[in-house]
Amino acid sequence: MGLFNKKTKEEEISLNAGRIAELQAEKAKFEGVLRGLEIELELGEDSSLKKRHAKVEKKVNELSKEIKELDARQAELNKAIADENARQRREAIEEAAQKDKEQACRGMKRRLLDQKLEGLQNQLYGRYGLPSADSLASLAGVRYGENFRPDQEDYKSAAHNALLEGEEQAKKEFEKLWKQISDYLEMKI
Repeated sequence: MGLFNKKTKEEEISLNAGRIAELQAEKAKFEGVLRGLEIELELGEDSSLKKRHAKVEKKVNELSKEIKELDARQAELNKAIADENARQRREAIEEAAQKDKEQACRGMKRRLLDQKLEGLQNQLYGRYGLPSADSLASLAGVRYGENFRPDQEDYKSAAHNALLEGEEQAKKEFEKLWKQISDYLEMKI
């Protein structure tokens, strides 16, 4: 379909409507003359009267034909405008539906992520504690009282270093994970 100019078509409809009104007024005038001639012909036939009657009748028929053609054009223009309005409405609905679909998708992604993260937090909560001299000694198999004091420097230092290294590793892994999550959620970071 070529370019559709609704304004041009509406202007043409307006011009046609004005022209139709003019033609109908002119036709009504000639139909009045035609009725008068028909009455005169009933009173008596005359060759000049018959010629005038035929001329006026021809003019009425020409006007009727022109009005009919303009009416047909009006119908075409009205249909074209209605079709274009319907097409634009369908496009607007499809565009809105696409936006709704995208919003629904983003919302569902967020809900799914929230559910998974909540479940993950519930699994991890309490399972892992921060490194401490006590936990380090326990993991090393040393029992309290067997040459172990929680304030011993080597355990405290090892626990502190483990904490720092664990946090740094977690930050790097989280940044990588966050980038993937952001890509999944179509977010800019």
